[in-house]
Amino acid sequence: MEEVAAGAWAGLVGTVLGYPLDVVKSRMQTGKGVAGSGAKANFARTLVSIARADGVTGMYRGLGPPVCMMMVMNSMNFGAFYHARVKLAGSDPVGWGTERPWIDWRVVCAAASVGPLCALVSTPFELVKLQVQLDAANHSRGGAAGAGRTSTDQNGSRGYVRKYSGSAHAARQLLKTHGPRVFFLGHGVNTARECVFNAVFFSTFEHTANGFETVTGLSPATATGVAGGVAGAAGWAANLPLDCVKSRIQGQCLGDGAGGWDA
Repeated sequence: MEEVAAGAWAGLVGTVLGYPLDVVKSRMQTGKGVAGSGAKANFARTLVSIARADGVTGMYRGLGPPVCMMMVMNSMNFGAFYHARVKLAGSDPVGWGTERPWIDWRVVCAAASVGPLCALVSTPFELVKLQVQLDAANHSRGGAAGAGRTSTDQNGSRGYVRKYSGSAHAARQLLKTHGPRVFFLGHGVNTARECVFNAVFFSTFEHTANGFETVTGLSPATATGVAGGVAGAAGWAANLPLDCVKSRIQGQCLGDGAGGWDA
């Protein structure tokens, strides 16, 4: 139960604090990093572009699904991983600073085994999140070919009309237009992505946490935090290429009549 509660709390805090960076990442991965044309997108330019166009609230548009997703998913992840770890490798410490300083591949396998379960939750939520984020990006950029509807105001100016008012509205519209299968668009690559991330994240944490405490002399709480940070960085470094592919698939324009599953 402790692992489940810790996972839910970590999902809530991590998502709320990191969501603005996730918005920047999604726009850069899908080629919508800078409003207008002629400027090469990078982190700073994309961040400034979002802040100018949408303000602080733009950084948190579509936050609902990932918060719910990460709380549910992390609870399952932590519980499932530690159950699999005990079954496959026992509960004894492994890695740096222990009597088993080598890489225990049973721990790595236990971590990777969480991926398919994780993807069942994350694929639908990631799709909705990306569609909402990029709907806002198209609005900031003034629209894009095939990206959605445009309208002409009384002065003759044309602009992009947002398709979604929020995450719940986006989910309803996607279901109505494309059917339930659309929520698993990109599920294959997302499953591979979750397997890679969980394998690297949990195995890195398990193999370093004891070392940070016993070798460096950090307090248990600090050692856990440092090991978690290192594990998160390692997981994202390994995971980012697949995450980029997933974003390009799920962030594409589905159109009003396109079959989302085959898009």
